[in-house]
Amino acid sequence: MTKTKFARLATLAAAAALSCSGAFAADNYTMSVSAQVVGVCALSATPNLNFGLLDQIGGVDLTPTVTVQYRCTKKATAPTVSLGAGAGLTTTSPFTGALSAGGADTIPYTLSWVAPAAPNGFGAVGPVSLVLTASMLAVNYQNVAAGNYSQNVPVSITP
Repeated sequence: MTKTKFARLATLAAAAALSCSGAFAADNYTMSVSAQVVGVCALSATPNLNFGLLDQIGGVDLTPTVTVQYRCTKKATAPTVSLGAGAGLTTTSPFTGALSAGGADTIPYTLSWVAPAAPNGFGAVGPVSLVLTASMLAVNYQNVAAGNYSQNVPVSITP
């Protein structure tokens, strides 16, 4: 095949391709783009609460406080605070607990808080503070054996 014949054949093929362009059709599609924000809460500070040294002779009612800090996903309702576990779980204030030193004696106490009033988000300036106020009556520890009394209380917050 000569160069001239090859050039003519190439020109004819190009012309045929151009004349058939009506046989091709365009297509389009609209895709969906999405994301889901998961509702979460995170405790950022959960300090221990200490009633201190209990003086049975000159005992007084005690009301120490601690501040729990948290952040939650922004939503239309305030998060739920829970204290305790199992049968002792409460989402309403107050929580009633009892310190024990492993013997028969226990020292009852309560933890009270004001439920979060408004929703807030992780985008807020900083964590939200929740004050827990403990209350122990002197009469409840004036007749217990000496020892180190304690109780573990789970603290949780849910969106």
